[in-house]
Amino acid sequence: MASPEHARLTSAQASEISRRILSSFTASPDGGELADGFVAVTRYFAELGFWRGYTNAKRHYATMNAVKRTPDGRQEVHSAIEKMLEDDINMPVEKICEQLDNIGLSASFDLRIRGKQKTILVGPKRQFCWKNVRKEDSLKNLISRLRTRVRRERNATAWMKLSGRAFPSGRS
Repeated sequence: MASPEHARLTSAQASEISRRILSSFTASPDGGELADGFVAVTRYFAELGFWRGYTNAKRHYATMNAVKRTPDGRQEVHSAIEKMLEDDINMPVEKICEQLDNIGLSASFDLRIRGKQKTILVGPKRQFCWKNVRKEDSLKNLISRLRTRVRRERNATAWMKLSGRAFPSGRS
């Protein structure tokens, strides 16, 4: 992620530096050709940066505005896990399961036990506690998917805030 210190050059300073560089080419015998080449390369990288930024902005907007398709009956569990991950993105599965037990949320999972698919109920007054199923692949995959989504949304939000600082007057 780019830091604000990288964007410390103002437009007036950039114009002055560009003018000084182009005027320094006049002392050279092929200065006009060098100046034209410098302008062409500068424009190329400016346009490349613009289109890359545009592509990244489209991707970040799509991430931020994505529809969350949480399966029925898991909305509370998903939102609780997302909140935990927003507080600590690297929280281990064991701690998440411990907190889910403390909160008292329940859900059902489809597992393969000895080659047969079985639905188990997890939560208070259910078949299993969260800490008992913390090593099951379906739960680990659920937490991994949520961790990836939270990380992606956090990254997109940070980039969009940074882009807001690039054009503080509201123009883009």
